[in-house]
Amino acid sequence: MIETDETMYDYLARLNMEGKRAVWIQNRVKIDYVYRKIRKYIRHARTACEVGVGEGYLLRLLHQNGLKVLGIDISKHLVNELNNKFDREGLDIELIHADISKVKLEKGMFDLFFLY
Repeated sequence: MIETDETMYDYLARLNMEGKRAVWIQNRVKIDYVYRKIRKYIRHARTACEVGVGEGYLLRLLHQNGLKVLGIDISKHLVNELNNKFDREGLDIELIHADISKVKLEKGMFDLFFLY
């Protein structure tokens, strides 16, 4: 038996990143819909947080609109891979590996908060 510290969350994230699951591509339609609905709020926002960042699609959209963004995800593998990718692309997007039920965020810290 091969021992690994890969969690189920890391395993699923890895499969998505390798293109072996189409979940994230399918989510883009939903994200685009939500994004169109909240565009009027983005104009007045400076900060945003997304929980469960997937491929980072929404984080990129928000960042492109000049927002300071934070992503929180339970998959350590995903956070590490996206951190490397965002660094290579020169994107200032902060990511935290954590279980959202254990994260302490200050009230009013974000203008927009995405959890779906």
